[in-house]
Amino acid sequence: MPNYVWRQIHAINVGLILFDEKYIDTFETTQSRFILFLATLVLSLALKPSPIRSVIFYLVCAVYASIVLIPSPIPLDATIQYHFGLIGALYLSRACYLVFFTESPLQELRQKGQKTTATEFDLVSRLRWSLNLILNPRGANWSCEVRGLRRSAHPHWAFVWSQLKWAAAFFLLRDALEFWVQRNNAFGRFDEHWMDAQWIIWRAFNGVLFWFSMYALMQSNHALCAAVAVSLGISDPSDWPAWFGPLDETVTVRKFWGQTWHQAIRMGVATHAQYFTNTILGFPKGTSRSSYTQLYTAFFISGLIHAFGDFAVTHDIKPFADNMVCYCIQAIAITFEDVAIIVFKGLGIHRVPRVVGSDSTIWTEVFFNEKAARGS
Repeated sequence: MPNYVWRQIHAINVGLILFDEKYIDTFETTQSRFILFLATLVLSLALKPSPIRSVIFYLVCAVYASIVLIPSPIPLDATIQYHFGLIGALYLSRACYLVFFTESPLQELRQKGQKTTATEFDLVSRLRWSLNLILNPRGANWSCEVRGLRRSAHPHWAFVWSQLKWAAAFFLLRDALEFWVQRNNAFGRFDEHWMDAQWIIWRAFNGVLFWFSMYALMQSNHALCAAVAVSLGISDPSDWPAWFGPLDETVTVRKFWGQTWHQAIRMGVATHAQYFTNTILGFPKGTSRSSYTQLYTAFFISGLIHAFGDFAVTHDIKPFADNMVCYCIQAIAITFEDVAIIVFKGLGIHRVPRVVGSDSTIWTEVFFNEKAARGS
């Protein structure tokens, strides 16, 4: 036995020598920490209710904190680092509600076609079930699916072809917008106030270009992923509803965030806002104080999600604060908008042309975001 133990110790020492500092640094990269974060997150949701599930979730939070706070020894592109912070915060917000504020997601949530509760699955099946839940931010084809998702009526291969065409169209739109930005003297340097300009009209126009550029990027990525996944038989067309709501129905700031833009984070934001308002504060559902408390809480949480993404890149409190101001001010815009709607209804004006509502929403967004950026 002593010889056996000695051989094992010797083998470990040799292994540590071979596993030199370069490989240790690689293990400490943001990429590896994000994989560890995702793995522990999936495990925390796949376990049946027990104290150990909460303990593992605290480990999840610690790993995410290391992603945001500790720079990677191997420098990453700022965009990639930002998405590690942003997507991690998005996953964490949804999982936090499922772990702490539901009795058991395994019992309460089901996928489309699931006949029994996930508690009856074996561990491997529960892990697969949990991974599917985490990677599906809108809960498409789940019992927790967010409202208002739009699905294509195309059959299998027609859907693939349509998504490829949309991906190409949005890619070209994004490329054209980037071409304009790079050659527009009204844009500042990206590492400073890149949407800044001397005249407010130019700043507003730059803001519009920025939003549509982001819109085109996310649409092209979603359409391409949908085409690939469905063509390979990994998923069905119904698993890939449109990433955004219809722009022509975005006639108010509230609808812009609630129905068009915020679909991917609504589950993690709205559930916390509802729990805080109705369970912790005890405000009755359907009342004005419940509605507006949820509104301001939801945008505060949304600001945190985006602020952590920026902080993962800059490690600077100012961009963090800028994000919080930008998103919290949206709730103020919606409050003023609701007052305006009440006033117009009192004057007998119940509807405005859709194009007027859409245009006013866009310029309201630009105005409030420009004020947030300039004032912070």
